Amino acid sequence: MAGGERESLKQKTNLWARFRITPVVKGSIQQEIVALVAFTLLLLIGWLDYSRQSPVTFWILYLVPIIGVSIYGRLLLAVSFTVFAAIVSLLADLLSTPDPSLYIYDYWEAFIRLLIWGVAAIAICRLAQSNKALREYQEALEQEHQKVHELARTDELTGLFNLRYLNERINEEIGRSCRFAHPLAVLMIDVDNLKGVNDTYGHAEGDRLLREIARTLRAAVRSVDVVARVGGDEFVIILPETGAQGARAVAERILGLVRDRVKLFDTIVPTVSIGLASYERVIQSGEGLIKAADEALYQAKRAGRGQFREVSMVQEVGTEGCYG
Repeated sequence: MAGGERESLKQKTNLWARFRITPVVKGSIQQEIVALVAFTLLLLIGWLDYSRQSPVTFWILYLVPIIGVSIYGRLLLAVSFTVFAAIVSLLADLLSTPDPSLYIYDYWEAFIRLLIWGVAAIAICRLAQSNKALREYQEALEQEHQKVHELARTDELTGLFNLRYLNERINEEIGRSCRFAHPLAVLMIDVDNLKGVNDTYGHAEGDRLLREIARTLRAAVRSVDVVARVGGDEFVIILPETGAQGARAVAERILGLVRDRVKLFDTIVPTVSIGLASYERVIQSGEGLIKAADEALYQAKRAGRGQFREVSMVQEVGTEGCYG
């Protein structure tokens, strides 16, 4: 289903939801309580109908408990209440009619009421059932939409965010950092020996290494930080509200966790190299930040791997040029 069609259908279902019949209480126990209250109300209305001293009709009042039961969509229960209401109203008429020769009219009126109430109960039940089916379909559609949205921004192998989401978030964080003059740091991480793992143990083990590195990166950062896989063996972490000192602490923590936790192979000890770039003042663009982190990563790789290098950038600009 195309995105436009899905959005149009979602709007239609939301429109229908505004006019849906929703019971006041939900659940089987609550429905039993409502049925008991409706049964008691029917008896009360029947007694009032029998006790009336004027020709005022009560047939509309009988619809109240019938509707109360019918909105749950349980057709058998609604029809049973309708028949019971017709019997109660008939008894009220028979007991209040002094002339037995007029009973035929009471039976006829009870039959007409049964038809009217029955049609109303069935219609309400069908409407409630259709409404329930519509709600279930809408919920399924929303779940599908959410799933597609998650897949569009998630790396399938590691479960981390992907490059597309990273680009969105880096722009948001750059704009926030620019507006409020807060620091921002980026770590670019490369798995040093992924090729060796693939060549020695196979690509399945290489994928297992990447998943373990991804879990380690998530464990090393805060929930507000953004961890993304941007290439085969490359990861990027956005550290909002973090300057150079805080970013160095995170980089050292990552190196230590990888060294201590990621022990998957006998002949290869996995390590990562990290490039660190940070802005300490107001900034306007994230492109230079990513490029600086990439350059710092290159320096770390040349220095012997399994370590980090950093670039600290200062750019003093006015907040009127901020975006995001």
